[in-house]
Amino acid sequence: MTSEMWAAIESVPLSGENPADSLSPEALQALAQDERLRATHERIVALDHRIAVVIHDVPLPEGLANRVAEAVALSPVRGAVVPIATASTSLGLGEGAQQARSRRFWLAAGSAAVVASIVLLAMALTQWNADPAWNVGQLAEAAAHFCLSGGEQSGDARTDAPPSDFPFGRGVVVPSVNRWRLIGDFFGREAVAYELPSIGGHRATLYVARLNISDPLDAPPQKPDFSTGRCAVAIWQRQGVAYLLVVVGDQPVSAYPWFLERPTSPLT
Repeated sequence: MTSEMWAAIESVPLSGENPADSLSPEALQALAQDERLRATHERIVALDHRIAVVIHDVPLPEGLANRVAEAVALSPVRGAVVPIATASTSLGLGEGAQQARSRRFWLAAGSAAVVASIVLLAMALTQWNADPAWNVGQLAEAAAHFCLSGGEQSGDARTDAPPSDFPFGRGVVVPSVNRWRLIGDFFGREAVAYELPSIGGHRATLYVARLNISDPLDAPPQKPDFSTGRCAVAIWQRQGVAYLLVVVGDQPVSAYPWFLERPTSPLT
């Protein structure tokens, strides 16, 4: 069989109910006369079908196509476009070499690579969209700067029932009057700031938010996780809810235990 005839056999489109309709009269005649050629053609058709099924059955995350299209549109074109070789030039090798590494072989390998790329891309996008995990020390330091810069005063103080998604934390002194503020942007999330009663000239605020924290405690720590000369911050997490107790005053580290459930009252 000539290389031109082999190229004609392999040029059958993947789509179509009857791939033989796309064959030339010469190719149809060769198929009718050559039993081995017919068997090869049947294997090609079966391979095309399997490739189509594999690609069709790959699950795609919702919105993946739009995100990929947007990323491609924003990416600069690098390098010149290289024209694809025609069937006659690409199949100019001997018949044995063509059968060993045919166009359908590379199509099958390419399809497997496409499937693997889609899966990896979906995993990468999932990671990009996931919330970053805060280190306790870094979050405590950021919360201290947030409070010292006046962030704790954002929002109007309220005394009605707070949102159920932001429950008051256990292990902290419960105020007689439940005063709270809704903070729209607390490190990228909404939060509720509960005002605790002032003790010994120190004021404290309990921030409640749904933040992703790496390796947190499930109860208030014995000592703050971060402190400055004017502010101390302790962090814990329970049932997916993060709690940040911020104490502000002249000696915030010493005053921190006063705001826990069993405080040591200051000598006044």
